Amino acid sequence: MRLKTNIYVASLCKMLIVLVVFWFSRMAFYLYNADSIGEIATGHLWYLMWLGLRFDLSVMLYFNAIYIVMRLLPFDFVGNRKYIAVTDWLFYLTNGIMLLINFADMVFYQYGGSRLRFTALVDMLNDPEIASIFFSYFTDFWWAYIGGAVLLIAVFWLCSRIKTVDGGGLIRCKSRRNTCLMRIVLLLAVAVVTFVGMRGRVGDGRPLSIGDAAWGTKKSSEINVVLNSPFCVIRSMKGGNVVEPIEFYSPQELAALRSSVHGSDDVIADGLLRKNVMVITVESLGQIWSDSLNIVKGDPKRGLMPFLDSIASQSLVCTRMTATGRRSNEGVNAVYGGFPSYEPFIYMLSPYNANVVDAAARLLKEEGYSTAFYFGGNHGSYSIDQFVYAMGFDRIIDRQGYNNDDDYDGNWGIFDHAMGEFAVKDITENVSQPFYAGWFTISNHGPYTIPSYWQPDGYKNIDVGIERGVEYTDRALRHFFNEAKQQPWYDNTIFVITGDHGCRDLQGTKYNNAYILYQIPFIVYTPDHSIAPRKISDRVMSHIDINATILGLLNYNGPYVSLGTDLLDDSVPHYAVNFVNNQFQVLSERYLVQLSADAKSVIAVYDVENDQELLHPLSDVDVDDMISYCRAFLQDYTSRMINNRMSIETEYRP
Repeated sequence: MRLKTNIYVASLCKMLIVLVVFWFSRMAFYLYNADSIGEIATGHLWYLMWLGLRFDLSVMLYFNAIYIVMRLLPFDFVGNRKYIAVTDWLFYLTNGIMLLINFADMVFYQYGGSRLRFTALVDMLNDPEIASIFFSYFTDFWWAYIGGAVLLIAVFWLCSRIKTVDGGGLIRCKSRRNTCLMRIVLLLAVAVVTFVGMRGRVGDGRPLSIGDAAWGTKKSSEINVVLNSPFCVIRSMKGGNVVEPIEFYSPQELAALRSSVHGSDDVIADGLLRKNVMVITVESLGQIWSDSLNIVKGDPKRGLMPFLDSIASQSLVCTRMTATGRRSNEGVNAVYGGFPSYEPFIYMLSPYNANVVDAAARLLKEEGYSTAFYFGGNHGSYSIDQFVYAMGFDRIIDRQGYNNDDDYDGNWGIFDHAMGEFAVKDITENVSQPFYAGWFTISNHGPYTIPSYWQPDGYKNIDVGIERGVEYTDRALRHFFNEAKQQPWYDNTIFVITGDHGCRDLQGTKYNNAYILYQIPFIVYTPDHSIAPRKISDRVMSHIDINATILGLLNYNGPYVSLGTDLLDDSVPHYAVNFVNNQFQVLSERYLVQLSADAKSVIAVYDVENDQELLHPLSDVDVDDMISYCRAFLQDYTSRMINNRMSIETEYRP
């Protein structure tokens, strides 16, 4: 078989051959790693392969971008035989690297537990013994070496059968001017198509990312079937996104200091309350904006959130709630996943994004709950919708799902009042009870754009800014609850209100410090008053405690893994650990201890009860228990993340 055609068709055919082989290699990847990934029905496997085609096309265009441009330059020398030979060798080189990375990772997956990332590839290549290591594996994996070589030879032999006619068959018109013009138009048109293909998405939203592989999967391990290894290498080049292990204690010592295994083997269904849960995460909701919850001494009453204050007065609240970080994805990880993702780590872009996690949504879904999540931002923004899908939320509505840009703020997404109203209606019409739902607001964020067409009057602050944004957010929450109370599911629902992080736009004020900035509300409101109003001020609470606290409120008594603890559990210590300015902080109701990034040395200790602005570090105070807790927590966290032990399913595996 031999095909002789013009340079354009020849280039396309060669790339199609590589794409088909690259796509089918996913089947080999699954078959070899089926024990690790788990059984997948044939029909669903083909569906996963179909989902993976977009990732294959994207990465192939990355590897062939230079080749495409070189073959489409609007000059006559492109048809020169020697020039074509040079471009062919470039094609073989780039696609050979791409295929080898993908094929080699079929074996390497067994060691890494995820598709290859850039840092892992660099680490291997930087090893001074890489050559000897490479050949040392030949005995065990000779078939992979030979198979890889045979695959490349076969692919490139097929490609070599596609020949280019003399002169390249370049576009030619009657005039040189028109010839040049047509070639330029072709180059630009193909460049646009290539760019869109590399991006993996048309229209709004971020480019195709590793986290997008979660869509359409039934279990987290299937993410690695949808993905391919070269795509993961490219998309992880901007950062390592790996967790470095922290070790201080022996397994026995660690077990004596803390346990992340909760519950028992009792039957869950008998005791589960089966109340609906609605978790509202408010963008940049610092605790200082709530007059009833603000613990900053000497602060004035602002009156910016009268509705939130009213709800808080009828709720279970914790006045010492601490955010894990200062980014939205850190907050979402903690609130809906129950574990931290300390900066610059991004979970959905990490090698661990296929870990099994005992998130509340997933656990409750297994008990018959429906799950839904509402987010006014663009699909893929900060990997939020991808993350909550991986945590067990099935129905997810973002800006694109809302599908009405009349309510678009021009910056971040759909205005809060509109998205909240939509969530209420959607739950009533499309979500069965009991349900676990989440709503992540977006409007309380710079540039603090608020709608001019909705309740424009009565603001205390006329100028656009933080305070006006906070007022609008309070109005949007009031509107949400006014709509919700008219629904049949309202009285049987537990509403949880918190922030993703504190307000970061207060530079130069006393609020922009490592303590006050991270204080956010935690409010649990039940319309039927089944959870009695109570203000808890004698212990701290962390973002990651929300999952365990919700499960406790529902009387979920089955075994599960959670790095957080139930706020109402009096049998365990209550501390909060976050990462601020490249140092860890562990917080109690009295002290804040700052440790180095490796948690080995103490930097400073503050009495936050009497020194909220952190102006006077202490020199002689016993905080050994806090330090031990922080180190044990970090060791437990890093070990579980790295070794995929974030679930009771994987806790006791060998």
